[in-house]
Amino acid sequence: MNMNTLKYKNKAFSFLFVLMIFILFTPLFINAVTIDEIQAQIAALFERIQALQSELDGLGTGTTGGTSGGTTTVPTGSSASCPNIIRGLSIGSEGADVTALQNYLASDPNIYPEGIVSGYFGVLTQRAVQRWQASRGIVSSGTPDTTGYGVVGPRTREALRNCGGGDGGGNADPGEVGALLRVSPITGNSPLTVSATATINTARSCSFAIYKIDFGDGTGTTDLTVPSGVCQEITRTVTHTYTIPGNYVVTLSVGTHKTTVRVTVDPEVATGNPTNSGFISVSPSSGAVPLAVNASFLLRSGNPYEIDWGDGTPVNKSGSFHVRQSLPLETTVFSNLLETKSLSHTYRIGGTHTIILRTAQYEKQGNLWIWQTRFYTAQVNAIGTVGPGSGVGGEGFSVNPTSGDAPLSVKFNVRVNGSASCNGGVYTLDFGDGENVELPYPADGCAPRDYEVTHVYNTVGTFESHLYPVPPSQTGSSSSINSAVVNVSEPPPPPVQPSGDISSVSPQSGPVPLTATFVVQINTHASCDAGTYTLDFGDDKHSEFTYAAGVCDSQEVIVSHTYDTIGNYTAKLYPVSASSIGSSSAVDTIPLVVQAINHGVFTVTPNIDSEPRKVKVEFGINGSACTSYLLSWGDGTADITHDAGSATTCTADSVTKEFTHTYSNNGTFTIRLRRDRGSLSDLTIADELVASISINSI
Repeated sequence: MNMNTLKYKNKAFSFLFVLMIFILFTPLFINAVTIDEIQAQIAALFERIQALQSELDGLGTGTTGGTSGGTTTVPTGSSASCPNIIRGLSIGSEGADVTALQNYLASDPNIYPEGIVSGYFGVLTQRAVQRWQASRGIVSSGTPDTTGYGVVGPRTREALRNCGGGDGGGNADPGEVGALLRVSPITGNSPLTVSATATINTARSCSFAIYKIDFGDGTGTTDLTVPSGVCQEITRTVTHTYTIPGNYVVTLSVGTHKTTVRVTVDPEVATGNPTNSGFISVSPSSGAVPLAVNASFLLRSGNPYEIDWGDGTPVNKSGSFHVRQSLPLETTVFSNLLETKSLSHTYRIGGTHTIILRTAQYEKQGNLWIWQTRFYTAQVNAIGTVGPGSGVGGEGFSVNPTSGDAPLSVKFNVRVNGSASCNGGVYTLDFGDGENVELPYPADGCAPRDYEVTHVYNTVGTFESHLYPVPPSQTGSSSSINSAVVNVSEPPPPPVQPSGDISSVSPQSGPVPLTATFVVQINTHASCDAGTYTLDFGDDKHSEFTYAAGVCDSQEVIVSHTYDTIGNYTAKLYPVSASSIGSSSAVDTIPLVVQAINHGVFTVTPNIDSEPRKVKVEFGINGSACTSYLLSWGDGTADITHDAGSATTCTADSVTKEFTHTYSNNGTFTIRLRRDRGSLSDLTIADELVASISINSI
């Protein structure tokens, strides 16, 4: 042992000696300080002793940060999992859950700079809990007895289970997500600009994530991204302006986990008293849910009104708020009679709800009556939440749906511990099909606990579900709190898919224009309902076929169609009308090929009949009834022409045309031939064939 270590131990032992003297003579100072203050001082000293002991053990073994003795100091930056604490913790508590709590708190030196892990809940641990509660928006003032500030109570335990993130219900994966949302201000007159400060990735995950802020007024969401590899908390502030009075819920979510803050946007409220129109009188203004209230107010007869109850339920509205024209002061076309309106409403959600009454009436301004819209408000304080069952404190469950086809997914909303017991325990929800689930409530929770459970019934039958206030092993000797019957029926057979086919098409290929005849079979699935089929020819043209109800058999349809353009086509048969083929699938298809016209050869033969200047020209056309042609000899003599006009009916066979011509002079001449379907004026140089011939006679 070196001298520095020895000096350190001497100082430590001196400190312990002074501490013992302090404890022995504590009763002498009772009048000077309170017992609570003495106990707090002793607890703080006890933690200090443990810390010194840890440091001494480290010096004795030549190591630091070890686990020798009952206290450890967690190194800065170390990670700790979210503690699952099932009892209340405060000064004086001891145990493994305190150790887990201290390990978690010590992972953040800003929260627990001392980092002492002793298993004993003392003043230093209390201060760390207070810092953590404030950083997560749980509580930031008061005392352990009045507000729970520094005590690990039910709300703090729930938040600790997911490291302060998610919805505070312990449903988030503590190793993956976590977030905290603060909104300021949460009330004010419109237009109200709020700042939403989101502390995301409080679980310090290193995975990529996208958190979303929704201000609840239909303006969309704002994405907050945690890049991959960023293993620290990120704080972002987003501002938003509410322009319409109302009650809104700001939601920060990631996946299925969320945390919310309620914002109330008040209008420009008119001053009122019980004798003026618009003043709202609410009775009762507070009470336990379900809270039935009556809101009454004075209104000029016939004037419109709209009342928003502030709990997300539909508004009550009467009359039209359309703008009315201003009137001269002497006009008395509107009523001056005030009448009392009385409306009833039941609050089923706890909290402070702002009722907003919107009215409109004529008001005097100068020499005119001006149509004005006014807003008035009142507040209702609803305490607690409505349980799904009829037992004590709403204990029990509700089922939705209670019937359907297999497999049937059923949601159970369950409340346990309706009596607010502080002892802890387990309930059992038996689904009636051989499966069940345990629903625990924590010791020292002292409040009902709600669950939402989804169960899938995979078999057909009638199942009776029960809720028991005991574990599964004891349900046989216990009475159920309430029950519900779920009927699961056989699913109907899948619907018969419509069918049909294109039996044949003739011809399936040929020269343009091609007239094809289709033989089509519709309703081959023998439906007894009326229906429509569409034959799409593939060239942006189609034919529809309908069949009447009660036929219950297939039908044959024959239809012809003419293709006027060269190309490859696919005819398709659809079991729907023409307007719906874009969202339907064809039940049969068949290809067609429309070819170019084969006019035949073009030949020039000289020296006809042994005459050197006489030539013969031969060429084919696809039916003279619809093929025009122009033959030029190239020597200035008259052309040979034929104009088929606009005729479209042609034979498919090629016809050979033959012409002779005698040149009067020697030379080289270019014979030109133009031929195609249509009129003579439609022929262009693109249709031209040429041949050269030399005449050299004596």
